[in-house]
Amino acid sequence: MKRIVKLIISFLYLPLNKILMFKSPLHSIFYFHSVYRETRGKFEEQIKFIEKHAAPVNLTENDELKPRKKYFSLTFDDGFQNLLENVIPFLEKKNLPAVIFIPTNYIGKKPEWSISNEIYEKDKSEFIMTVEQIKNLNKQLFSIGSHTCSHPYLSKLTGEEIKHELQESKRILESIVDYEIDMLSFPHGDYSQEVIEIAEELGYKKMFGILAGNVNYKDKPIGRIFVSPNEWKIELWLKINGGYNWQQLVKKLKDYI
Repeated sequence: MKRIVKLIISFLYLPLNKILMFKSPLHSIFYFHSVYRETRGKFEEQIKFIEKHAAPVNLTENDELKPRKKYFSLTFDDGFQNLLENVIPFLEKKNLPAVIFIPTNYIGKKPEWSISNEIYEKDKSEFIMTVEQIKNLNKQLFSIGSHTCSHPYLSKLTGEEIKHELQESKRILESIVDYEIDMLSFPHGDYSQEVIEIAEELGYKKMFGILAGNVNYKDKPIGRIFVSPNEWKIELWLKINGGYNWQQLVKKLKDYI
């Protein structure tokens, strides 16, 4: 029922978003978690569908996007090893870039953070990439970002704890990939103004949440939208075209009020 309500709201919001973005590029950033062998075919279909409607953008670059054109970027939270078999070869074949966000405490291990959403239930038994696997990724296409050390709810931590999560994960990842880590994905989509300020002080330039929104790299966080393995084609079409971008707008209104 909740899914249907979101779908209806997105249909109604779509014309307004087209007006708001009339002279601007429309950039959708999608995020995924695991892609299993049994959902690989569905994932590939989704990417092919997205490609038909929008052009790919590498989030590590700051190319100026053309007004009234549609773009997309791909991100993956947690860096599960199943990506190596079920995602990476396909994206390499398609020459599509992506950012993979890694929680450093669990490199080479299974996740130990709380996973309550049934969509991610199977992830509890999945392993996160090892140091060698991260090192061996094609750097021309796949960039690494921080997903903190322990995958916590950052807003519930003290300032010192926040700093440790962001600074230490940055240090560890930079020692592995040998380039600057300046992108951060907030675990659980959770953050506060203090978290943002500390992240900026530590050198993070792009921070990503889990609510769809019209992408502006100056936003903290930058909007993203989840793509489920069971996504209806109409849902995906609406997400590509900005129909779900009311989510971050509603959050901003709530914060303002």
